[in-house]
Amino acid sequence: MVLPATLMGDQASVSLRRCLVQRSALVDLAVHPSEARLFDRVDQPVVVACMRVGAHGGTVGTVRHFNKNASVRVEHSIDWSERGLAASDYALPVAHGSEAAAHLTRAFAGLPLFSMLEGEGLIWAGRELDETRVAEKLSAVGAFPFIKGRMVSRHEIVEQPSAFVKPELAEKIRSAAHRRLVWRDVARASSKRRMIGTVIPAGWVAGNSLHVAYATDGDEERLLAVYAVLMSMVFEAQVRTRLSTGHMSLGIIRSARVPKLDKRMRQRLGRAARSALSREPGAEHRLEVETARAYGLDRDAMGLVLGCFPKLTRSEVDAILAPAAWSGR
Repeated sequence: MVLPATLMGDQASVSLRRCLVQRSALVDLAVHPSEARLFDRVDQPVVVACMRVGAHGGTVGTVRHFNKNASVRVEHSIDWSERGLAASDYALPVAHGSEAAAHLTRAFAGLPLFSMLEGEGLIWAGRELDETRVAEKLSAVGAFPFIKGRMVSRHEIVEQPSAFVKPELAEKIRSAAHRRLVWRDVARASSKRRMIGTVIPAGWVAGNSLHVAYATDGDEERLLAVYAVLMSMVFEAQVRTRLSTGHMSLGIIRSARVPKLDKRMRQRLGRAARSALSREPGAEHRLEVETARAYGLDRDAMGLVLGCFPKLTRSEVDAILAPAAWSGR
């Protein structure tokens, strides 16, 4: 089958991918970049999938990523099984850096999924106010400031709320009573970073162009530790290589692995998050090192993660991988 790459990860195509996994064995998945221009008037990545219909027992498939000149850039295997793919809505790794994501998937097999934090009642994640005909839900004055995706950047709010959610709507949104971490629902695949978020105070209401999460027990360190994890490159590498659209699917977020957040780890990551939110010099790089260590990665493994982020500058890579940043504990 020749398919647009978006079908390999979007929410609308879950049933198609489930059917493929359940009824066939993957022989080869060839991923061609949009620059290859395999077809006239088609300017998007293309996937050529070869499967053996009706085959059973095959649990490993091959993914080949091609350059625009049709040469193979990299090849890796994936777990082609119900058990291996169901947790991520059967999203297939066809984005840039998915070979690194496959390595991380194996390395993190013993770590909890983000969804397990929800299942244990430690974190609530979801959305708040539907932005359809949103003007009817807002007023010029009020007690519940309204924030949406475009007003958020990494670790900061770039546009202060100027509208307020009407009380009869805001008071029904229980999550708004908590301090929350938020991240944009939409982030272009070509963006330097796709996890774009910050922390907002209790009383504000987020539109559904933002995902929100909060610590159900009110534990500030847990909230900030989870924030540090979600904003890290190690977490984002797991997420971005499964996404084939501009939407940050909450299902994909839930299927990513997180480190074990004991009290000591929450304190370490909480400090890193506070520094990043305060925009302290070098804090962004320290957050990356601290979260990588929380995942159990060393400097060499972090270098592999950075390969998922082609728009990082040489100076940014050097700062994150500086030996001095990894020498202390």
